[in-house]
Amino acid sequence: MSSDHKSPFRIAVLGSSRGLGRAIVEAHSHREGVQILGFARKPGPEFSSVKWVQADFSKEEGQINCLNALSDFSPQRIIYAAGGGPFGPFSSRSWRDHLWSYNVTLLFPARLCHWALAQRSEARPSQVCLIGSSVAEARPDQNAASYASSKHGLIGLWSTLKEESDAIDWRLYSPGYMDTDLLPKGAVVRQQPVWDPRQVATDLLTWLDSGQRHDHRSLAIHPPRE
Repeated sequence: MSSDHKSPFRIAVLGSSRGLGRAIVEAHSHREGVQILGFARKPGPEFSSVKWVQADFSKEEGQINCLNALSDFSPQRIIYAAGGGPFGPFSSRSWRDHLWSYNVTLLFPARLCHWALAQRSEARPSQVCLIGSSVAEARPDQNAASYASSKHGLIGLWSTLKEESDAIDWRLYSPGYMDTDLLPKGAVVRQQPVWDPRQVATDLLTWLDSGQRHDHRSLAIHPPRE
């Protein structure tokens, strides 16, 4: 990342009021020479370097509002951290719940990448990072079928785009289980250590600043025991 006081480095974080997205915004906000545009259904934490746009990525109107705001902001780096899905056997949850998961976790990030490629070269983001999941993107994730299949899809999207176009530095970052309010306190997986999202966000930003174009970084599902 490079910037000066006249030209701040513009970063857009989509899905940034909770979990890893929030930690990413907070980590970026402590850096000098950056300007951050955060997107979420609800406004996130207040920082002088952060402006917020409310947008629901599961709805057409929210997606259009997001893309219009991105066009106005013209970010150099985009991080898509939104995602989620219903928990339970696939047939036990309504299709509406699964459709929400597919829209937010796979379809809108694909639309975002399509939008990025369509921008003029001077306005096109230089880097787009999708947040995958080392838990769900390459193996079954019982009771999370729509979420897991969406994360599987992100690998296909990322691996194809990096072969099709060198105009953007495509990245895929795949964390493991993290200690956020999105992971219930009583979850069985908490019987083992889980990642601190602040540690993950710092690792992510260090990696994004590196020169490893079109790379995939995957963390262990659980961090090593101390």
